[in-house]
Amino acid sequence: FDKAKSGVGLSISHDMAGVGYQTINAKVAYSYQIDLWKKGILSLGVSGGILNKNFDPREHVLKDIGDMNFPDERVNRVNPDFDFGLEFSTPWVMVGGAVNHSGMLNKNIPETLRPTESYTAHVRGNIKAGEICNLIPAVTYMNSSQFHVYDANFTAFFVEKYWIGLGARYTKPISAMIASLGFEWNFLRIGYTYELSLGQVSNVSYHTHEVTLSFKIPTNRCKPKPVEE
Repeated sequence: FDKAKSGVGLSISHDMAGVGYQTINAKVAYSYQIDLWKKGILSLGVSGGILNKNFDPREHVLKDIGDMNFPDERVNRVNPDFDFGLEFSTPWVMVGGAVNHSGMLNKNIPETLRPTESYTAHVRGNIKAGEICNLIPAVTYMNSSQFHVYDANFTAFFVEKYWIGLGARYTKPISAMIASLGFEWNFLRIGYTYELSLGQVSNVSYHTHEVTLSFKIPTNRCKPKPVEE
């Protein structure tokens, strides 16, 4: 909504990770932009909804049947779920952070059924290299429970339509090398990412393929404004 400098969104995801785990997450989101000066924007965002976790222990084979914390039958739980974030951006650098799955956590709920609060921070640059190329270095940090994830990548954009990138992710004991490429056509974006697992996790999951297809609805704020001399 251009005149209100605001945006709204809806996201729904269904994830099956691990043995017997299913997660459904549905949220509505709101964002607001503050023009600090001609080339500086502060963006604020909040989202809220529900997170449903379902765990079926019948999919597991226990080696130690004396573990009293392991449920005997299928369990299901719906929790309220909230995210908060902010980002400061200029044409040359972007800095931001967020808190995901925040608040409303009941510590009496089994860990397998409650959201895991996480924190993220990122810095992204934009370096013009010639008439047709922009170099985009980026660093991201995420903390989720006892896990600390460090992500660094370097992407080159050509004629503002095509990109190719390389990156690395580290978190003990999981590490990965990442390569990506793609292109934009008008408001359509198609991309492909390949992730090669390293370290101990490579014995379980060697590589991952990801295909992305996105479409951006045109608005006046999407169009670059001419810079006044």
